[in-house]
Amino acid sequence: MAGSPAAGRNTCAEELVKTTVDFGDVMGMSVVLSRVPGAGHIKVLITGLGWAAADLLLTRALPLWVGARGLEFDWKYIQISLDANISLVHHLNLALLVWLWWRADLAPPVRPITAVLLAACVYRPLLPQVLALLLGSRPVGFTLLAASATPTLCTALIASHIFITHTAGQRSA
Repeated sequence: MAGSPAAGRNTCAEELVKTTVDFGDVMGMSVVLSRVPGAGHIKVLITGLGWAAADLLLTRALPLWVGARGLEFDWKYIQISLDANISLVHHLNLALLVWLWWRADLAPPVRPITAVLLAACVYRPLLPQVLALLLGSRPVGFTLLAASATPTLCTALIASHIFITHTAGQRSA
């Protein structure tokens, strides 16, 4: 029964609900961004790096510290390290998008793009599940890293472009 299509949909539904709870992170970042004094780019850096550091300490630091100190080399520790870097970019990107969303002077045509990018960032962990349904097998190893890094980098590039054009418009005004 575990290999049936119904079980795959159930897993996707469960993952969808779990990932939807990550909107709490967006609200938490919003609160932190509103309380951090300073310019916009400083707020984004402080919030994004702090959130990424907390994520690293709570989910990856102990397995990496204990396992990588062993005598045998294993690729999984390289993958954990690369995943931590992808997560850092993800959290910085998420902080940037939250900051952009709450800007009152953001151009109206850009606001829906920012909302879509925010939703894409929140639902990024669902990509391996979607790939598993489409391809018939769940990506593992470096393929899983690529499946995680690709949407992260795409949304980060688009959000960075929006941020640069927004701040350039503020400087020229």
